[in-house]
Amino acid sequence: MTLDNPEPGDDPDTDVPEPAGVPEPADAADVFAREVDADSLPSLRGEITAFAVAHGLTDVALMKFVIAVYEIATNAVRHGGGHGLIRVWPVPDSLWCEVTDHGPGIPVEYRQDGQRQRGERISGWGLWLTRQVCTEVRITGGTGGSRVLLRYPRTGDRRSG
Repeated sequence: MTLDNPEPGDDPDTDVPEPAGVPEPADAADVFAREVDADSLPSLRGEITAFAVAHGLTDVALMKFVIAVYEIATNAVRHGGGHGLIRVWPVPDSLWCEVTDHGPGIPVEYRQDGQRQRGERISGWGLWLTRQVCTEVRITGGTGGSRVLLRYPRTGDRRSG
């Protein structure tokens, strides 16, 4: 699992940098893309489920992917200015998901790989949970917004136990 923070010398208080090394979809027509806000968030689970099923996810792997995408989308709505843009696309071995927003950016302490909330808080577990189930999580951003990229394997389950 990796976590991308701005490169040394980059200003974290500027617009969200473009990700490097992320495969683009082979077929632009085979991309799930839509804006999400508080009103449309509830229907996102069903839409992501249908897309993931069409690309080979089933059972526990399907559930984990849908939860990860939904958690990050929820964060974009709650903390990223009230809405976000979701893109999901297949590559031969994985599904990639990109969630962007134009909020104040994700605080550094939440961008730390493996950072887990302390105490018995009900909220604040979305990034941690996503890191547990996805093969790769990349977070970039600054005061111009955030970008979270997720990669989930299309074959097998990332964690077997």
